[in-house]
Amino acid sequence: MSCFGGQDAQIYLIELTVERLRLSASKYREDFADCPPLIKFKFIDFPVFVVSRRVDPSAEDVNEQQQRPESTASYDELEGIVYACGKSCLFVRKPRDLVAAMKQQPIKLGVFRGEETFPIAETSLPLSGCLCDQVAMSTNDEQHRAPPYELAGCYDLCDPGRNPAGTIKIHVRLTFFGPYIISDYQLNEDGCTFNNEYNGTLRVTEMSEKSA
Repeated sequence: MSCFGGQDAQIYLIELTVERLRLSASKYREDFADCPPLIKFKFIDFPVFVVSRRVDPSAEDVNEQQQRPESTASYDELEGIVYACGKSCLFVRKPRDLVAAMKQQPIKLGVFRGEETFPIAETSLPLSGCLCDQVAMSTNDEQHRAPPYELAGCYDLCDPGRNPAGTIKIHVRLTFFGPYIISDYQLNEDGCTFNNEYNGTLRVTEMSEKSA
């Protein structure tokens, strides 16, 4: 089955993750002394995905953390800024329409100051390969589905004048679920949820406590 032959809408999950941003020291001092960088993704015709740096959820003021930049004096060009977070979106699209859009429109990525509309640095990620297996194997059982389509690595950033501005390490994953998703579990009212925190600790929360 060709990936362009898929006539029925299918369920997909797109995940866009920023691992680390390494701007040149001069670029960081010039543009981000008073605000932290925002990373924005544009994937086909979707609204823009905005990724800000990860903050400590236990802090009193999360918004204040997000708006506080790294000190220009302590900024390490080799270390850069760790984000370790991203955005995801579950959506429905016909396979042939999705593949055509992905081939025509590479993922665009920009580094922005706050709510400014023009990027300080940017790059684009052409999507190579084909999603034929994702469609041809859609009727297989759960143990024999096609692996997700993934892009991962460091990409060079350029400023609007096409001068080198640093690098960004990202991970893009597109997962195909077929026409529906089966949930094999149910949360009981008196159960617990388990959540791994970014610092490695494990938090256990009673369901009744969450709903209280």
